Amino acid sequence: MSNKLLNFKGHECFYKYLNGFLPAFDIRNSVARGRFTFIYNGEVKPYRNLYQFLGEINVLLEADLFCIKKSRITSRTRYKIFVDSEVEAKLNSEESDAEVVVEKPLIEGTGEAVMASHYAPVITQEDTTVEDQEAEFAVDWAWVESLEDTPENKLALDEYAEKNSDVKLKRNMKLVNMVRAYKKALS
Repeated sequence: MSNKLLNFKGHECFYKYLNGFLPAFDIRNSVARGRFTFIYNGEVKPYRNLYQFLGEINVLLEADLFCIKKSRITSRTRYKIFVDSEVEAKLNSEESDAEVVVEKPLIEGTGEAVMASHYAPVITQEDTTVEDQEAEFAVDWAWVESLEDTPENKLALDEYAEKNSDVKLKRNMKLVNMVRAYKKALS
């Protein structure tokens, strides 16, 4: 099982990716419903968290596409989703029979082809070990809690949060409140 990390910048991007595998997934109405609620075949399916949501998608796909324990939401709208690349390839090959081929336009002056799809996920890395990815998401809370309320530490915490978790913090807050906001953004 080899895992692949996909980054989505918003709900609609993630839902368009899902719609590629589940044509009955209603993108527009699902985006309007909220983060963990979607509409499939006209039926509203509400869930409490990302893990239940991805579990139901795996059930609908009748395949374990999503690596649920590794996947995260890193801010209000950003998703870091791990998928099993072998299952994804199998699902893509099943749909390739009915798929329409889209020509890739050229970027003027470079000669490079670009994906025509604006919602395509950004593939950042391949993963074969569980330990490496758990280390990626581990926040050093001991270091965060040890910081004193100084402008330099606020800047350091903000840069740390943005670099490791894609969370942008407000530096005009007290450090205690910044830490609280960081914890809330990760939950």
